[in-house]
Amino acid sequence: MKYMKLLFAATLILLPTLASAAEPSYGYPIEGPYAATILQTPAAFKPQLPEKVPMKELVLEVIPDLERPELFFYDKGLR
Repeated sequence: MKYMKLLFAATLILLPTLASAAEPSYGYPIEGPYAATILQTPAAFKPQLPEKVPMKELVLEVIPDLERPELFFYDKGLR
């Protein structure tokens, strides 16, 4: 148990030094998070998408005697 406490204390002491050794760059070719958010994704980072995406259309059954609050006006379509 004594060695476990010593190991835990050493880990807590060394943890900040290991965290500061991390690379400051996040590996994206556009520097700055705001610019990377606004600018277009570089071609090398775009995923290869299939030509046809499989889709499934679901229809929810409407319970006839259930009254919906006016808050859910969009269940009949947006106005």
